[in-house]
Amino acid sequence: MNIEIANRLVELRKQKGLSQEDLANKLGVSRQAVSKWECGEASPDTDNLITLSKLYEVSLDELVGNKIQKDNNKEDVKKDRIEIDGKNITVYDDEGQSINIKNHKEHHEDNDEDDDDKYSKKQHLAIDLTWASAFLIVLGTYIGLGLAYNLWHPWWIIFFLPEVITSVLRTIFSKNANKFSIIFLILFVYFLLSFVIVKSFAYTWILFFAIPIYYTFVNAFKRYKSSK
Repeated sequence: MNIEIANRLVELRKQKGLSQEDLANKLGVSRQAVSKWECGEASPDTDNLITLSKLYEVSLDELVGNKIQKDNNKEDVKKDRIEIDGKNITVYDDEGQSINIKNHKEHHEDNDEDDDDKYSKKQHLAIDLTWASAFLIVLGTYIGLGLAYNLWHPWWIIFFLPEVITSVLRTIFSKNANKFSIIFLILFVYFLLSFVIVKSFAYTWILFFAIPIYYTFVNAFKRYKSSK
């Protein structure tokens, strides 16, 4: 994002007396996302820009900044031209330069490392509590099985489950099936079959074919949806 627009977002937020945390709560995004907008490292999506303009009581032109020039003691306001096509916002200035602000959802589908910014504060809390609860349950179960029945091996495999369970929430919250920990699930099932049910490694390795099949299907479905 253009640093001038980023500075403008900081200025407008401070004028409203809001902290980054306050603004994040109003928009339903993380504080880290707001921080990235105001540092110029990322851009708000179309919906968030419209919400920001309403919250700050300014037009989209004013939100992204206008150029003001003075000529013969007359103020000539040259506004940026804004085009919104539903997926992107493109800002053109009077010198012909343009800034493209990608749709937040589309942007994060292309940059999975930023997906955590899509979670609200409550969603982050739900993910953290789910992981901690699942881990404590698994730890208690493992210690109980070990002390009562000396089943230290192979039931260490249940430690794969907290990540699998938590990844379900990440998948739901981000609406991105790539967030599901298919690898941890396959490892759990693989060791369960090999150590407990089949008690052989002869054929259970076939399960690992499910990993590339899963990602191929998920990515193909994503491309199909984006092409519609």
